[in-house]
Amino acid sequence: MGQIFGARTAKEHAAHLVPYVQSHHHILDVGCGLGSITADLANLVPQGEVIGLDPNPKTTEAAKEAAAAKGIANITFVDGDAHDLARYESASFDIVHAHQVVQYFHTPVKALTEMRRVLKPGGILALRTSNHLTLWPTDPTLEKEQAWFAEFVKARGGNVGAGWYLHTLVNQADFAWKEIRIGSACWEFSGPDGLAAWRAGTVGSARASLMGAGYGTAEEHDEIARAHVRMCERGDARVIGLDTTILARK
Repeated sequence: MGQIFGARTAKEHAAHLVPYVQSHHHILDVGCGLGSITADLANLVPQGEVIGLDPNPKTTEAAKEAAAAKGIANITFVDGDAHDLARYESASFDIVHAHQVVQYFHTPVKALTEMRRVLKPGGILALRTSNHLTLWPTDPTLEKEQAWFAEFVKARGGNVGAGWYLHTLVNQADFAWKEIRIGSACWEFSGPDGLAAWRAGTVGSARASLMGAGYGTAEEHDEIARAHVRMCERGDARVIGLDTTILARK
């Protein structure tokens, strides 16, 4: 999924947040991945600063290189875990943002409570998290891969459908109900260009993780790859994701 995640933009994937970003804001982007959204946010705060936080050192290194190539100076990438933000003082950030991350938290309320702690009074927590992914036409081989991935995430304490109750988690992290704005966002890969992008970014992307955890043989994953290719070669195939968005004021 690296190519897909590396092409994310703030305008499209953080649209619920962008209208509230001011040029002087200090932003923490939790689980920033390859940093494409992080870089967009940095461009929106020329008098401010953005810190991208991710637990994977290889990912943060790639994000640093990408930001440097774009000449973005007000951005920093660091290795770290959202469950422990002790390096940051309380009330340090105007915005804490996380895109497609909460579903992987093993103790999400603890992480969200830490994210609240580092927000300034009146600051914004901005989240977007997966509810459901639909592939059409249906294919038992691809459904098996989705089921394996859901089990893989669950075994590590996460939930691929965490978006359905994201608002409850945020409330449990001590955000008042009246300060939580809930929304939905849908994304899609279809048509020749969309399906080509899905194929390039998806085929084989989960293979190593799933096989390493005991899900499937090499032969089964070869068949999964072929099923993705078959789907993407159909002119009428669609990949649709439904997400929950949250804006919460401290």
